[in-house]
Amino acid sequence: MKKLLNQLICILLLVPLFCISTPAQSQSLWPSGEDWKRSIMCAAMSPVTWVPLVGATIIWATGTDKSIVNWASETTPIFGSQNNANSDSTRIRNLLGGAATISTIISPPQMPDESVLVEKAERFGVFLLSTGTAAEVTHLLKLWVKRERPNGTNNMSFPSGHATEDFSFAAITTRNLDDFHFSKGVQLLENGVIYLVASLGAWARVEADQHYPTDVLVGAAIGNFVTSAIYNAFVGMPNVNVTVIPQKDGGAVNIGVGF
Repeated sequence: MKKLLNQLICILLLVPLFCISTPAQSQSLWPSGEDWKRSIMCAAMSPVTWVPLVGATIIWATGTDKSIVNWASETTPIFGSQNNANSDSTRIRNLLGGAATISTIISPPQMPDESVLVEKAERFGVFLLSTGTAAEVTHLLKLWVKRERPNGTNNMSFPSGHATEDFSFAAITTRNLDDFHFSKGVQLLENGVIYLVASLGAWARVEADQHYPTDVLVGAAIGNFVTSAIYNAFVGMPNVNVTVIPQKDGGAVNIGVGF
């Protein structure tokens, strides 16, 4: 309850940031309904959202959740021990959180008519709102599902909070780095490294015997989807073009994604 209260207070403190406007901006900074539709669709079609969900579905359908966590926690092939995996998962989460914070601060201005200070305040507010919302969604699901952890310590296993935060921070960082407009090769490299680190942090929770594979996969999907949907709704969606084409029997949606 204390954690929930702190997160609600944090979100409430962010409200004034969305009321800041310059003389050139007389309208509310809250995204329109169309902005929300496009950002949600973009977040849903991201491979970082649907690939983990497909993986979780396959593991659940084949009944291999328990066997995978037993093997991983006993052999600890990457981190060497459960203690190492547990401590390294927290270090990775902190590392990704630092990267998300720094990239938000140094990201290039996107609104020439707005002061840099105001834009940074707004962007940082959206950063906290999007990551906080993703964490809260996971927390509420934990309270609802009440799945026991593999090690039996409590019933807060599903979904993984660490995985949610890892992929939430990764989504923020990659989104910020996209605004630097590096070459496609550099973007693919940096995004690959960031999501590899996030994946290692999520996997560490399995080796630590803290979570089942489905816990971390669903947590990763939630972190990416919620954070991307909110962040892109406020900041703007990079390299995505969504158009609705009316047709005789209904309509069609044309989605273009740049890589």
